[in-house]
Amino acid sequence: MTEVIHNSKVNGVTEGEDETARVKDIFKKIVQGSSHDKVLDKVEVIYAGNGRFIGEMLIEPEHTNIYGSLHGGFTATLIDICTSIAMSTHPRKGNGVSVDLNISYLKPGLLNERIVITADTIRVGKTMGFSEAVITSKASGDILAKGMHTKYVDSVKYALTK
Repeated sequence: MTEVIHNSKVNGVTEGEDETARVKDIFKKIVQGSSHDKVLDKVEVIYAGNGRFIGEMLIEPEHTNIYGSLHGGFTATLIDICTSIAMSTHPRKGNGVSVDLNISYLKPGLLNERIVITADTIRVGKTMGFSEAVITSKASGDILAKGMHTKYVDSVKYALTK
């Protein structure tokens, strides 16, 4: 669930503001860089704003383990980055570093399956931010994985920029 701040403008972001274009630019820079996060180059940003991120991707061979299903480490990276992006679009701008990342793997995602990741900010306080994510099969709607992410937040030190 996304914490909603009614009729407010905090850090220059108005409730409900669509930041999809900004997030697409950030994703482009992330995947063109040299960090581990470039493995997310196949994620298509569908929506980002007001503490929410929605993305889609096709599971390809580079995303799978030796059994041909979605790799757990890739899933963790996907949840880590997508919840971080969701938090960065929250009106309180929850940018920071991970303190805890918990993932439950419920069903395997299979090669050539299209998946949807939905990440929501639960709360951003003065120093801590909390978010959750669900990865589902686009075709069946089955939940493949769920994650909870806690971050130490400092919107000045860890600002995500264009």
